[in-house]
Amino acid sequence: MRLRRPYTVATIWSSGKIWCTGATSLRRARIGARRIARRIAKCGFNCKFSNFRVVNIMATTKLPFRVRLDKLVDEAPRNMKSVYCQILTN
Repeated sequence: MRLRRPYTVATIWSSGKIWCTGATSLRRARIGARRIARRIAKCGFNCKFSNFRVVNIMATTKLPFRVRLDKLVDEAPRNMKSVYCQILTN
């Protein structure tokens, strides 16, 4: 299920668990999760908004240089045991 405002994408499991992703703040995540719970309730389910918590935060960045993946794996193989690197060329 997707919401436009606040931008939130919800994955709804048959167990009743819902994962909400895409929000840019705790406040927006809570509002989005509450709105999704309301939509589920409007479909006729006995739904109660509770146990809201943030369990994961992800960040991205752009480095100002190219990363040589082959050298990175060679330099730190212990940290990249299960990493499969495919080198792409432009």
